[in-house]
Amino acid sequence: GRASTRLVLAPAGYPASEMSGVREMAHGSPATAPLIAALQAACFAEPWGAQAFHALMAAPNVATFVAEDGSGEPNGYAVLRCAAGEGEILSLGVVAAKRQRGLGRALVEACFEAAAAAGALELFLEVAAANRAARALYRSAGFEAVGRRPAYYPPPHRGEPGDDAITLSRSVVTEGQRDRNS
Repeated sequence: GRASTRLVLAPAGYPASEMSGVREMAHGSPATAPLIAALQAACFAEPWGAQAFHALMAAPNVATFVAEDGSGEPNGYAVLRCAAGEGEILSLGVVAAKRQRGLGRALVEACFEAAAAAGALELFLEVAAANRAARALYRSAGFEAVGRRPAYYPPPHRGEPGDDAITLSRSVVTEGQRDRNS
Protein backbone atom coordinates (compact mmCIF):
# COMPACT_ATOMS: atom_id res chain seq x y z
CA GLY A 1 0.00 0.00 0.00
CA ARG A 2 0.87 3.66 0.02
CA ALA A 3 3.15 5.02 2.69
CA SER A 4 2.53 8.13 4.74
CA THR A 5 5.17 10.31 3.11
CA ARG A 6 3.77 13.19 1.09
CA LEU A 7 3.63 16.57 2.81
CA VAL A 8 1.90 19.59 1.30
CA LEU A 9 2.48 22.84 3.18
CA ALA A 10 -0.38 25.22 3.75
CA PRO A 11 -0.04 28.80 2.49
CA ALA A 12 2.95 30.77 3.71
CA GLY A 13 2.52 33.92 5.75
CA TYR A 14 1.70 32.17 9.00
CA PRO A 15 4.14 31.98 11.93
CA ALA A 16 6.17 28.74 12.02
CA SER A 17 4.07 27.52 14.96
CA GLU A 18 0.97 27.85 12.76
CA MET A 19 2.44 26.18 9.65
CA SER A 20 0.46 23.16 8.77
CA GLY A 21 0.94 20.16 6.60
CA VAL A 22 -1.22 17.57 4.95
CA ARG A 23 -0.03 14.01 4.89
CA GLU A 24 -1.45 11.03 3.10
CA MET A 25 -2.14 8.25 5.56
CA ALA A 26 -0.69 4.78 5.05
CA HIS A 27 -3.24 2.66 3.21
CA GLY A 28 -4.76 -0.02 5.40
CA SER A 29 -3.32 1.31 8.66
CA PRO A 30 -5.63 0.18 11.51
CA ALA A 31 -5.23 3.54 13.30
CA THR A 32 -6.42 5.60 10.33
CA ALA A 33 -10.18 4.88 10.46
CA PRO A 34 -10.64 5.85 14.15
CA LEU A 35 -8.57 9.04 13.62
CA ILE A 36 -10.60 10.08 10.56
CA ALA A 37 -13.85 9.22 12.37
CA ALA A 38 -12.84 11.33 15.40
CA LEU A 39 -11.94 14.27 13.18
CA GLN A 40 -15.22 13.99 11.28
CA ALA A 41 -17.17 13.83 14.57
CA ALA A 42 -15.43 17.05 15.66
CA CYS A 43 -16.47 18.73 12.39
CA PHE A 44 -20.00 17.48 11.65
CA ALA A 45 -23.21 16.74 13.54
CA GLU A 46 -23.86 13.46 11.68
CA PRO A 47 -20.52 11.56 11.62
CA TRP A 48 -20.16 8.24 9.81
CA GLY A 49 -18.20 6.38 12.52
CA ALA A 50 -14.97 4.40 12.53
CA GLN A 51 -16.55 1.22 11.16
CA ALA A 52 -17.82 3.01 8.05
CA PHE A 53 -14.41 4.60 7.44
CA HIS A 54 -12.64 1.29 8.01
CA ALA A 55 -14.83 -0.41 5.36
CA LEU A 56 -14.42 2.49 2.93
CA MET A 57 -10.68 2.74 3.38
CA ALA A 58 -10.19 -0.96 2.68
CA ALA A 59 -10.74 -0.18 -1.00
CA PRO A 60 -7.52 0.32 -3.00
CA ASN A 61 -8.91 3.39 -4.80
CA VAL A 62 -9.45 5.42 -1.60
CA ALA A 63 -6.89 7.86 -0.21
CA THR A 64 -7.08 9.62 3.15
CA PHE A 65 -5.31 12.80 4.19
CA VAL A 66 -4.79 14.40 7.59
CA ALA A 67 -4.02 18.08 8.08
CA GLU A 68 -1.79 18.83 11.04
CA ASP A 69 -0.87 22.06 12.77
CA GLY A 70 2.70 23.09 13.54
CA SER A 71 2.81 20.82 16.60
CA GLY A 72 1.70 17.77 14.62
CA GLU A 73 -1.82 17.83 16.07
CA PRO A 74 -4.41 16.51 13.58
CA ASN A 75 -7.00 19.21 12.83
CA GLY A 76 -8.57 18.19 9.53
CA TYR A 77 -9.03 15.34 7.14
CA ALA A 78 -10.12 14.44 3.62
CA VAL A 79 -11.22 11.18 2.05
CA LEU A 80 -10.91 10.79 -1.73
CA ARG A 81 -12.13 7.97 -3.97
CA CYS A 82 -11.09 7.64 -7.62
CA ALA A 83 -12.71 5.37 -10.20
CA ALA A 84 -13.57 5.38 -13.89
CA GLY A 85 -11.73 8.62 -14.63
CA GLU A 86 -13.39 10.54 -11.79
CA GLY A 87 -12.34 11.57 -8.33
CA GLU A 88 -14.76 12.33 -5.52
CA ILE A 89 -13.98 14.03 -2.25
CA LEU A 90 -16.25 11.92 -0.06
CA SER A 91 -15.67 13.91 3.11
CA LEU A 92 -13.49 16.84 4.12
CA GLY A 93 -13.47 18.80 7.36
CA VAL A 94 -11.37 21.07 9.55
CA VAL A 95 -12.04 21.43 13.28
CA ALA A 96 -13.70 24.77 14.08
CA ALA A 97 -10.80 26.26 16.08
CA LYS A 98 -8.39 25.78 13.15
CA ARG A 99 -10.53 27.04 10.26
CA GLN A 100 -9.55 30.02 8.09
CA ARG A 101 -5.85 29.07 8.26
CA GLY A 102 -5.40 27.34 4.90
CA LEU A 103 -5.95 23.76 6.08
CA GLY A 104 -9.09 23.27 3.98
CA ARG A 105 -7.35 24.57 0.87
CA ALA A 106 -4.33 22.35 1.52
CA LEU A 107 -6.64 19.33 1.86
CA VAL A 108 -8.50 20.20 -1.36
CA GLU A 109 -5.20 20.57 -3.23
CA ALA A 110 -3.89 17.27 -1.82
CA CYS A 111 -7.06 15.58 -3.12
CA PHE A 112 -6.66 17.31 -6.49
CA GLU A 113 -3.04 16.12 -6.82
CA ALA A 114 -3.96 12.55 -5.81
CA ALA A 115 -6.89 12.50 -8.24
CA ALA A 116 -4.61 13.69 -11.05
CA ALA A 117 -2.03 11.04 -10.16
CA ALA A 118 -4.80 8.40 -10.25
CA GLY A 119 -5.79 9.48 -13.77
CA ALA A 120 -9.02 11.26 -12.88
CA LEU A 121 -10.26 13.79 -15.41
CA GLU A 122 -12.84 15.42 -13.14
CA LEU A 123 -13.06 15.92 -9.37
CA PHE A 124 -16.48 16.05 -7.67
CA LEU A 125 -17.84 16.73 -4.19
CA GLU A 126 -21.07 17.63 -2.43
CA VAL A 127 -21.48 20.47 0.03
CA ALA A 128 -24.41 21.62 2.12
CA ALA A 129 -26.09 24.65 0.56
CA ALA A 130 -26.02 26.42 3.94
CA ASN A 131 -22.26 25.91 4.39
CA ARG A 132 -21.20 29.24 2.92
CA ALA A 133 -17.59 29.06 4.11
CA ALA A 134 -17.01 25.68 2.45
CA ARG A 135 -18.77 26.80 -0.71
CA ALA A 136 -16.52 29.87 -0.88
CA LEU A 137 -13.43 27.69 -0.41
CA TYR A 138 -14.48 25.32 -3.18
CA ARG A 139 -15.41 28.17 -5.53
CA SER A 140 -11.98 29.78 -4.95
CA ALA A 141 -10.38 26.39 -5.68
CA GLY A 142 -12.02 26.28 -9.12
CA PHE A 143 -15.10 24.16 -8.43
CA GLU A 144 -18.40 24.98 -10.15
CA ALA A 145 -21.94 23.88 -9.27
CA VAL A 146 -23.19 21.11 -11.55
CA GLY A 147 -26.22 19.84 -9.63
CA ARG A 148 -28.42 20.04 -6.56
CA ARG A 149 -29.95 17.33 -4.36
CA PRO A 150 -32.95 18.69 -2.44
CA ALA A 151 -33.13 17.89 1.30
CA TYR A 152 -30.07 15.62 1.04
CA TYR A 153 -28.69 16.41 4.50
CA PRO A 154 -30.69 15.60 7.64
CA PRO A 155 -32.62 18.48 9.22
CA PRO A 156 -31.13 20.13 12.32
CA HIS A 157 -34.47 19.77 14.15
CA ARG A 158 -37.30 17.28 13.76
CA GLY A 159 -40.03 18.53 11.44
CA GLU A 160 -37.76 20.93 9.55
CA PRO A 161 -36.61 20.32 5.98
CA GLY A 162 -33.11 18.99 5.42
CA ASP A 163 -30.46 21.06 3.68
CA ASP A 164 -29.84 20.70 -0.03
CA ALA A 165 -26.55 19.27 -1.28
CA ILE A 166 -24.86 21.15 -4.07
CA THR A 167 -22.75 18.96 -6.35
CA LEU A 168 -19.55 20.68 -7.45
CA SER A 169 -17.04 19.74 -10.12
CA ARG A 170 -13.56 20.82 -11.15
CA SER A 171 -11.55 19.63 -14.13
CA VAL A 172 -8.38 17.78 -13.20
CA VAL A 173 -6.95 18.05 -16.72
CA THR A 174 -4.64 21.03 -17.07
CA GLU A 175 -4.47 23.25 -20.15
CA GLY A 176 -1.12 21.68 -21.03
CA GLN A 177 -2.60 18.16 -20.86
CA ARG A 178 -5.57 19.28 -22.98
CA ASP A 179 -3.22 20.70 -25.61
CA ARG A 180 -1.17 17.46 -25.71
CA ASN A 181 -4.34 15.36 -26.02
CA SER A 182 -5.86 17.48 -28.82
